[in-house]
Amino acid sequence: MRKRLLALILALLTIFALPTAAFASPRSVDEPQTAATLPTEEEVYERLMAMQELYPEGSHWDSSSYYIDRNGWKEGGCFGFAIMLQEAAFPDNTMLVRKNAPISIGDVHAGDILSYGITGGSGGHSVIVVEVREDCVVVAEGNVGNGVSWDRTMSAAEVSGVQYRWTYYNSYESMKNGWYEEDGAWYYYEYNWRVTNAWRESGGQRYYLGSDGKMAVGWGKVNGQWYYFNDEHDGTYGCVLKNRWLDDGGDRYYLGPDGVMAVGWRQLDGKWYYFNSKRNGTGGRMLENEWLNDGGKWYYLGLDGEMAMGLYWVTEGGSEGLYYFNEKHDGSCGRMLSGWQDVAGSRYYFETRHNGLFGQGYVDGTYTIGGGRYDFDADGRMIGYSGT
Repeated sequence: MRKRLLALILALLTIFALPTAAFASPRSVDEPQTAATLPTEEEVYERLMAMQELYPEGSHWDSSSYYIDRNGWKEGGCFGFAIMLQEAAFPDNTMLVRKNAPISIGDVHAGDILSYGITGGSGGHSVIVVEVREDCVVVAEGNVGNGVSWDRTMSAAEVSGVQYRWTYYNSYESMKNGWYEEDGAWYYYEYNWRVTNAWRESGGQRYYLGSDGKMAVGWGKVNGQWYYFNDEHDGTYGCVLKNRWLDDGGDRYYLGPDGVMAVGWRQLDGKWYYFNSKRNGTGGRMLENEWLNDGGKWYYLGLDGEMAMGLYWVTEGGSEGLYYFNEKHDGSCGRMLSGWQDVAGSRYYFETRHNGLFGQGYVDGTYTIGGGRYDFDADGRMIGYSGT
């Protein structure tokens, strides 16, 4: 009863599928078929037995009978019958490949098509394997005396005389899958397709395949973002570097959690850094011992690129001297301040005039400020008032 019900379902599916068969298309590279999608040979056998209910022994199928396959091809005669049964047995698979002689019985699986001579030509004949036994195979075939046969057996010697084997099994083994080194570059294949313009994960690492399929190495731009792909042969060659500093050509860069090169302000381990955002060939370079005017406000990136905060002696980058950078987390942390500033119980004064010394602290001397004279020590602290 179960076989008859399955046969009825398959018959309905076949009827509805025929008008649209010409529009069927194989899976895309983005949705690769895998060996795991293949049915078991037991499932193949059950599906073929369901087809036997529709096309029993002796039913009509001659050289003029035909089947429209899932790619829209009109397949006639014995080969058309074999293809019809095979597609019913493998409804979700598209990677049918031809294996040429020699063919061993040990290679054959239920659902394989075996062909003698030229398929579709004079003298050629095709059968489909229904069951594989220890020393022979049981086959089904059309156009045998203008009818269908289900119970013929072929010995191992007869199988070895077959010219072609059409199979879904083992087809994956003959295709390129994974990484291949070719002409000194690495490429990634999925079922013979060379992957291009795409990310791929392998061994827990991410890699990028360019427009020519080559694995990216060193700096690479993907969708407008810069990445660095490991150029060290340390077992992760070509993987995108993430969450780490990169020293390149004497400059420092930072690669974020997704591998994207940092640009602009970035807080790392509680410290602020600035990475060049200008498109001048040094984008992403960490500023170090340099002044930065950002939105009309001045900042200083000191030793190791850390943003200066509080009292800070600038010794490199020009305009050397004592400065005060906002310590408050009020949205302008790190901004250079001018005028009078109270710091840790002492008073300091920082130039307010744009005379080339803007923001620089008064140190080690007496200076006139607002009509009054003030004394400052070598550390910039105000230590006295001399009057007007």
